[in-house]
Amino acid sequence: MTATNHVLTGAIVAVSIKEPILAVPVALLSHYAMDALPHFGVSEDTEVRNRSTFFRVVVTIDTALCIASLITVPIVCRHIVAAWLILACMLAAFAPDIPWIYRFFQERRTKLVNKKHFLNRVHSKLQWGERRWGVLIEAIWLGWAITALSILR
Repeated sequence: MTATNHVLTGAIVAVSIKEPILAVPVALLSHYAMDALPHFGVSEDTEVRNRSTFFRVVVTIDTALCIASLITVPIVCRHIVAAWLILACMLAAFAPDIPWIYRFFQERRTKLVNKKHFLNRVHSKLQWGERRWGVLIEAIWLGWAITALSILR
């Protein structure tokens, strides 16, 4: 799933559960549950993916939306639950993708594809359904997340 969908789902977890000891771990687990669904992806071949214009456009838009969400959602929803909890859940829901970001830039810089460590291999297996058409599922999820946050707000 895109970073934006992960962080918005983390925010939904925070405003729904409201209890930090439960909300943060549930937000973290939501990441893996979401990645087990069919979603956007271009290719398992790292070089093909990194050169794909479609991939770069989606990632650029996603990065902008993700940053905007991380800034605005905790402020807009702070009357429901503490802004720090919303932000913590948003970051927890996104955290498992941090190694992928590092790998992306490392592979682009060095032109080498490093062997995945254990957690990356497990995470890769969960993401069996990465497809170009998954961008439609991402768009539907984004619409649902925005609607859910509007209703919960």
